[in-house]
Formats: sequence, C-alpha cells, structure tokens
Amino acid sequence: MEKNKIKKKNNDVKSIITKYKKIVIVIVALSIIMFLIYFLLPKKPGGGIYIFQKDDAITIGEKKYLQFLWMVDGAFNNERYKEEYIVNERKMDSVDKKFTCTYQEGNKTCIGNNFEEEFKKTFSNKITYNKVYGDGQAFYWYEKLNDKYQFNNINTCNASRMNTTQKLELVEEKSDKLTYKVTFEDNVKSGIYKGNNEHKRNFVLIKEDGEWKVSEAYYHDPCYMDYYIE
Repeated sequence: MEKNKIKKKNNDVKSIITKYKKIVIVIVALSIIMFLIYFLLPKKPGGGIYIFQKDDAITIGEKKYLQFLWMVDGAFNNERYKEEYIVNERKMDSVDKKFTCTYQEGNKTCIGNNFEEEFKKTFSNKITYNKVYGDGQAFYWYEKLNDKYQFNNINTCNASRMNTTQKLELVEEKSDKLTYKVTFEDNVKSGIYKGNNEHKRNFVLIKEDGEWKVSEAYYHDPCYMDYYIE
C-alpha cells in the first residue's frame, strides 16, 4: 500500500511539473514574440511602434493618391495628354479607373460615369463636390443634370499640367490617420509662375467606414489654378 501511495504521489508531482513546463514554454514564447515586435518593427518619432509595417502605409498612400489624381485630372485629360501619373514609380491599375468622363461634341463638356460611387469611395464624408471641383463657395466646374453630372472642360488651358512624376513619403501614421508629403516640380510655360516651380504638399487619409479616404489634398489644373481640399 505504501508503495502505491508513493507511486501515486510521484505521478502527481510529474503531472504538476509537466503542466507548469507547458505554462513556462508559453510564457517564454510570448516574451520572444513581444521582444521581436518591440525591437524589430519600425518606431514612430518620439517613441512607440507603427501599427502596421511602414511599407503597407506607403502602398495605401500610393494607391489612394493615384485614385485622387484620376478623379481630379486623369479622367478628364487622359485622352488629351496620353500620359499617366506615376507616384513612387507606381501607376494606377486600369481596373480602378471606374470613373470616366465622356466628352460631348466640341470637347467643351463631358458626362461623368460612376461619379457618385467613386467620389464616395475616394473622399471623406466632409469633402463636398464644390471643394474638389471648385473653390468650395461660389465657383465650381460641374453641374448636375437630372441623374447625370456634366463637367465643363476648363482644362483646355495649357499653362502647365501637374508633373506626372511625383514622390510620396509617409510623415505620420496613426490608427485612423495617415499623413504624407507629396513633392513634384512643374515647368510653367507662361504667366507669373513661368519657369520651374517646386511643390511640397500634404496628402492626408483618414479611416472612415472601414476604408481609407482622402481628407486633405492639393492639385492644380492645366490653367495653373490651385485647389486646396480639406
């Protein structure tokens, strides 16, 4: 009987040791994972770590900025210039060019296709049509006709189109906001801005309805009229 008691006691001890071994292994594994996360992931200025890899934030910015450029320029000038925007050596995927504008006779106006849907996907809820296609107050270059949107072809100007080769850099990353700096240089052919002009502009995305949308941006049309969107 004594031998059986001792044997049972030894088995109980072994069971407890095995149980705690598993717990120790799990704790060690979690510690290693936390160590790797803290020391290997890119750090934010002032401390802390990025919520996701910096490269992912750059990819998001490139795709959204190209989508923005298409909505304010590309869809209207694609046939005219026969050239695409390139951001960090990246071009817009053709499948993403769902918004198009079909020109009428004389190429003075065009009718937008899939406009409302693509605008909502691209811009934050606070951004209005007037802010993107006008000065946000009295001037704008679109008109709603029944269930369609007509755009006036003010881009017949030829002062200077935005440089189609641009650079985008990540400045700050938060869980619901991504801030970038966009740089490019224009060669203005005439007017008070004639010559080379360097641009350094903010481009901001916010998380809204589970999607990244444009909250702040800049562009100028071929007439060299500035549009500050925010």
